Amino acid sequence: TPAKFLFSFPATTLKCAGAPQKIMWILEDTLRQEGSKARESANITFLTPGGAMFGVKHYSDKLEKMRVEKGVNAEFNHKLVSIDVPNKMATFMNLKNNTPIQKSYDMLHVAPHMSAPKFLRNSPIVDSNGWVDVCKTTMQSTKYNNIFALGDCTNTPNSKTAAAVTSQAPVVVHNIERSIDGVPLDGGYTGYASCPLVIAKNQVLLAEFGYGGKLAETFDRKNGKWPWKYIGTEGYLQQRFFFVLKETVFPYVYWNLWTKGWWYGTNGTLKPNVKVQDKVSA
Repeated sequence: TPAKFLFSFPATTLKCAGAPQKIMWILEDTLRQEGSKARESANITFLTPGGAMFGVKHYSDKLEKMRVEKGVNAEFNHKLVSIDVPNKMATFMNLKNNTPIQKSYDMLHVAPHMSAPKFLRNSPIVDSNGWVDVCKTTMQSTKYNNIFALGDCTNTPNSKTAAAVTSQAPVVVHNIERSIDGVPLDGGYTGYASCPLVIAKNQVLLAEFGYGGKLAETFDRKNGKWPWKYIGTEGYLQQRFFFVLKETVFPYVYWNLWTKGWWYGTNGTLKPNVKVQDKVSA
């Protein structure tokens, strides 16, 4: 009987929405490289409260195609509600008919529920869900004009990644300066986030998008940034290149440039123009 590997996705906002399935694809690829017997000995299932493999259709369609081709099971609209560790039994709620379903497992990978820290949840600056309530464009608090926020604890409807913070930071700095000067805020965050989805031990599907799932691909041949757009986004070589970025380039950039304020994401070391055409706040 094949061993049962379950990978769950939480029912809350989370850091790096691709993380719960990155490890799943690494396992699948590792077993496949060990040979057909090793891969056939594993029954891999991805369970998510969502209705698709990913929140942005463009990438979800690619992941769904890959899932089918690689024989990975998926249970959509399934939320993990409890775990019986001694008996290796996980209970999921089918959100379509509100029915609990028990699934036995040999290995269970759980992405935990996430929230803002308690001191924020209990403060007057959050919304009803406990996230810092800000204008999703200016990053200014909707409750106090002298407060700006960025990062994972805000209620901006974007994917929570370092790339998102990198894009938000110049906007916050710009708008704080405008606020101090007493002039209208004109810096705008577009919801940009990047998720390097590891789909094999040495391949990455690079997802880049903004609010509403609008694609914002740096390497897209048609709409990408010069000169990176000439690399393209489709194909094995591109996926290997993106893996090198994630494995080697991004860690170096993070520790040597990003944490020192010398890195602006897709703009490299050049400070971006964050102004929007129309004034977005007073």
